[in-house]
Amino acid sequence: MTTYLLSQWKNQPGGPQNPVPFMLSLGSATTSLREKELIVKTFDDWGVLTSTWFEVADYLSTIEKLSDDTSFTEHRRAALLSSKVAYCLGDYAGALQLVLGAEDLFSLSPRPAHPEYGQQDELYVNKIIEQAVDTYKLAMRDNTKIDQRLENLLNRIFNLNMESREYRQVVGLALDTRRLDQIERAVKASDDSTTLLSETVTKVLGSQLDRAFRSKVLDVLLRLFSELQEPDFVSINLKSTCKKSRW
Repeated sequence: MTTYLLSQWKNQPGGPQNPVPFMLSLGSATTSLREKELIVKTFDDWGVLTSTWFEVADYLSTIEKLSDDTSFTEHRRAALLSSKVAYCLGDYAGALQLVLGAEDLFSLSPRPAHPEYGQQDELYVNKIIEQAVDTYKLAMRDNTKIDQRLENLLNRIFNLNMESREYRQVVGLALDTRRLDQIERAVKASDDSTTLLSETVTKVLGSQLDRAFRSKVLDVLLRLFSELQEPDFVSINLKSTCKKSRW
């Protein structure tokens, strides 16, 4: 019955309107878990949420409660839905915190633009990635404990760029987030390690990185230069530059 009602409501002339009855059902003890799952799945759709989020926002705490309940099969989707609502409210820090509970259900690859609701998913995904990187950068800079779920999300971002062979982007992100392991990973995976190393040295020397971290980066680059099987004149000179610039 709930499936039929949701379908009729979603496809009514003018699109979905007045989501309050479904939101009340989410918080009701008389609503079955199966029905709650169907409601959460239906609302985790920009085609529904774009026109209803301002009313759904009044029930954000109800959705969050479901996301915290690991016995609820769709708790990760509830976390994703909560994140999208927080994003619509302009609470980007909250949206990030909530999406961490969605884990891999949060896709780093946005859905294509839709003729009715446009690039909502792309805007959302890009903002979450931006917020995640900024939050991680701040934590690394201040040497504060990082939520393992945030660490996992950053690793997924790195992996996506590695799979796309965007090695320069990986290096840039690694410098921003102080991930020496990812710099090394990108250089070793590159078909032209010497060029990437050279560009990275130039970028580091021209950056505003603090002295201690810059020294660590140059140590890594120096070691990578030393590991080149056939170092050429340029790499030898850059290796020398790394040594001199460490201090």
